[in-house]
Amino acid sequence: MRFIRVITTAMLAGGLLLGGLAGPGADHADAASKKTAAKALKVAAKQKGDPYRRGGAGPSGFDCSGLVQYSYKKAGKKLSRTSASMLKYKKVSKKNRRAGDILVFLKNGRAYHAALYAGKGKIWEAQRPGTKVKKTKIWSSRYVVRRP
Repeated sequence: MRFIRVITTAMLAGGLLLGGLAGPGADHADAASKKTAAKALKVAAKQKGDPYRRGGAGPSGFDCSGLVQYSYKKAGKKLSRTSASMLKYKKVSKKNRRAGDILVFLKNGRAYHAALYAGKGKIWEAQRPGTKVKKTKIWSSRYVVRRP
C-alpha cells in the first residue's frame, strides 16, 4: 500500500511539474502567435486596393495565397506559397477561428483559394482577376481554418 502511495505521489508531482513547465511556454507561444497574426492583418489592410495579379506575391499585386504569404512575411513569419500548401498548418475548428487565421477554400476536396480571417465573419483577400485586395464577408461555407 505504501508503495502505491509513493508512486501516486511521484506521478502527481511529476504531472504538476511538467504542467507548470508547459503552461507558461504555451501561453507565451500563443501570445506571440496572436501578435504576429495582428501584424499580418495590418499588413493585409495596407494592401487594400492593390490589384489582383495571377502569381503575384506583392508588393505591386497579389493572388490569394500571395497576399497571405506576403502579410505574414512582413509580420515576421515565413509561410508556404500556395493555398494547397497552407493546408499543412495547424487545424482549427471554424468555431475556434480567430483573427489572423488562414481560411483555405475547398472545391471537391481541393484547395483553390486562401484568405486571412479578419474577424466578425470577414476576410482580407485577393479574389480573382479584375478585382482588388479587399475585406469582404466570408462568401462560402466550404473552407477549413488553419493557424500558422
